[in-house]
Amino acid sequence: FQGQGWQDDDARIPLVLFLSWMILHNICYMIYLPIIGTASRYASLNHIALWLALGLGVWYTRGTRYGRWAAVGLITIAFANTIYWNQVYDANLDHMVNVRIAAAEYISNQVPQDEIFAASDVGALRYYGERPLIDLGGLIDPELVDWYIAGSLDRYLVDNDVSYLALPGLSDENDGGIFDLAREMGFKESNLFELRKDQVFEIDHQRWLFGYLPTVNYQDTVDLYSLVD
Repeated sequence: FQGQGWQDDDARIPLVLFLSWMILHNICYMIYLPIIGTASRYASLNHIALWLALGLGVWYTRGTRYGRWAAVGLITIAFANTIYWNQVYDANLDHMVNVRIAAAEYISNQVPQDEIFAASDVGALRYYGERPLIDLGGLIDPELVDWYIAGSLDRYLVDNDVSYLALPGLSDENDGGIFDLAREMGFKESNLFELRKDQVFEIDHQRWLFGYLPTVNYQDTVDLYSLVD
């Protein structure tokens, strides 16, 4: 704001508006969606602001010794960033294809169409499974949170005639991901049914971990359960 010639810079007002929007954007997410992970998809505006600020810093110091070193440093960081994140998302795509899409294809081909499936992460499962799903992520039914708070998600499954369940899970060593979603949702301690694990889809643990640690975006496995009375 105090740089030489800043008052006459045509970019001043657009940049101030963008900065104000970025602050409002972050405040809204801090209030309404204060969660970790999500692969930064909700914070993408921050990445734009960061690189815009770095680029402007180099631009406004161009022609100086510091500006030249800043430009070299910024290019080096951008190049290293590109290589690293390409590897991270390559691992994430490996997980998507061989875990979540593989689980969806199994549901489509191996589970009868008249059986009702529920899932907490419906994206790939719904698209590649090509069948209706009961959403346990609260994306479709806003009243789902009331069932969760009441500790009655197992009753929610029964009331919706669910017979199969797909959940992000932990590895057999119980050292992957953040939590045991089946236990967190109260399904493992339910008096209404018993969970029978039928299939587990996973990739190499270290391969999963490489993509997971920078993003905290998904659990180690996708576990398919049958609900047994």
